[in-house]
Amino acid sequence: MPKLRSKQNRKRFVVDARDLGAGEPTFATKQEALAYIEKATHDSYDGVFVDPSKSLQFGFCCDRYIDRQEERWRDKMIGKGEFDNRVRSCDYLKELDWNGKKFSDVKLSDIRLGLLRDVILKQMQKDFSKKTCKNILTHLKGVFREAKFQDYIRENPASELTIEDVKNSYDVTHTTKYEDITNLTHENIAKLLAHADDKYYLIIKTCAMTGLRSSEQVALTWDQITFGDNEDAGRLFVDKAYKRAERVVGKPKTDAGIRTISLPADLRKELMEHKLSQSPEEAKNNLVFPTTWKTNKKQHSDLLEGNLADYGNWRKRGLYPTCDRAGIPRISFRLLRHYFASILIFDLDASEAQITEEMGHTDISFTKKQYATWIARRKRDEDMAAKKGKAFNHLANVRRL
Repeated sequence: MPKLRSKQNRKRFVVDARDLGAGEPTFATKQEALAYIEKATHDSYDGVFVDPSKSLQFGFCCDRYIDRQEERWRDKMIGKGEFDNRVRSCDYLKELDWNGKKFSDVKLSDIRLGLLRDVILKQMQKDFSKKTCKNILTHLKGVFREAKFQDYIRENPASELTIEDVKNSYDVTHTTKYEDITNLTHENIAKLLAHADDKYYLIIKTCAMTGLRSSEQVALTWDQITFGDNEDAGRLFVDKAYKRAERVVGKPKTDAGIRTISLPADLRKELMEHKLSQSPEEAKNNLVFPTTWKTNKKQHSDLLEGNLADYGNWRKRGLYPTCDRAGIPRISFRLLRHYFASILIFDLDASEAQITEEMGHTDISFTKKQYATWIARRKRDEDMAAKKGKAFNHLANVRRL
């Protein structure tokens, strides 16, 4: 192994590399001598050496990583949404503070696992939820993997980094955020439908009575619905969803999203009437809930009518104003989907497996986690009812006519 001589020879640093057959080269500075030792050592083991004085900056590696991800997007290996997500993560990472300067300006040779944990992860944890931090960390590791592939670095300094490192190092207490479901009462949903205008009434009702995701409802076409020959024969087959970032319709995010949902008689009837009432322009793409030209008719009539809607507009222009008119707290479409789940759990007494299938969840464990409180409450209610029955059994049939 090459080693640095302990003494200077006329203000020059000597490296003993005779065991590698390289003699005893001398250098003007200690840094140059140490760099030579590192290079010689790695060259002898077919490694990759990067001179610290010529080390690239983190920001440059982010740009190369994004270039590679753009190629993958163009080749349809990843979606537009995934690509945009990686761009946002890199933009965020480059702006982080690294001991007084931007992380983008830090040399790769100065980046170490401990500093990543103590400096970068700490800022990430402060700015985002644990789930978002994990996504950003995945992209950070991707930047270093690409840098290693390009021989900018020898090892990935973030390979062993985990979000749990933040919690262990700083004793951060992560609190789970639960959505406020106190407004999901039958009375409030009835008020919501009573105050909805014609344009949004059936959109809101379909979500509440089928549990469709907004992306699935936007992409819904008439060929996905079979009305059958009686009021209980209606079925809705979910097999596609609108990918908003890419502005295309494709398969659901997971195979579990492909499912069949039975239609209540009332909703089946209203959907049939809605289909018959559509104009030829509205029906041109066979969409159940297409855009219409009732607003901005003069400006966008040819462009808007009958095309894919923006569910963000459904929320801002339809659902929220309806909540305000009804005098109830604002409910999102996601909460309407939760309302459907509550019907399955409390009113229909559905099993966990049935709930998983109807909601389009990946597996039953996700359903248990998502609705654990509700399912546990149902079980407690059932147990309490059974206990009351036994406790008051002595009062049964005591009245004689």
